Amino acid sequence: MIKDEKPFGDIESQGSLNNNISKPTILALTQVFKALSDPTRINIIYFLSISDELSVGDIAVKIGLTSSAASYQLRFLENLGLVRARIEKNAKLYSLYDNEVKKGIKLMFKHQRIFNQQKLT
Repeated sequence: MIKDEKPFGDIESQGSLNNNISKPTILALTQVFKALSDPTRINIIYFLSISDELSVGDIAVKIGLTSSAASYQLRFLENLGLVRARIEKNAKLYSLYDNEVKKGIKLMFKHQRIFNQQKLT
């Protein structure tokens, strides 16, 4: 690469990365990846990826949190569009937002398992 060449173009003047990814999308994805850097949130996402739906209480028990702490983390993930909630009777049930999120999360876990296995050999 030439010294002054920018690897992703001039995002400020173009408003997008190589005219394909908008700045708001880049910023939103940055927030998603930051959120996923938290082990508690990864645990929540993992359990939701292997379940159809879980209540706040179920998630709290599975990862060793209080219900209020689990609820806080779930709202955080919901605000980022990673999970969704619905109310049934007196329970708030959470699931991954849609099949695309579920596929992406499962792919990341699969990649990490394969990568870890390769490191051991």
